[in-house]
Amino acid sequence: MNAYILYISFEMLIPMSASLKYKRRIIKSLKTKLRGRYNASVAEVEHLDKWQRATIAVVLVSNEKSKLVKDQTAIELMINDYAEIELVKTTAEWL
Repeated sequence: MNAYILYISFEMLIPMSASLKYKRRIIKSLKTKLRGRYNASVAEVEHLDKWQRATIAVVLVSNEKSKLVKDQTAIELMINDYAEIELVKTTAEWL
């Protein structure tokens, strides 16, 4: 049995954010959607005290590598669809 694990980090800007409360609302919404739609483990991992920056880590597990590649692309599109978020950098690593 094969198991594939994909770790992806997304560094983002939230240029319109004027408070941590606003930023946390946006990030919480994104994390909830990712967990629900992709059954992913999601956490904010960097820039916790910055108003306009955030980095989230997403971990996906599947027995099909092609499914994880497809999900990664879909997640990037989902993040880009958020009007409040500007995606700066994406890093992916197979574990």
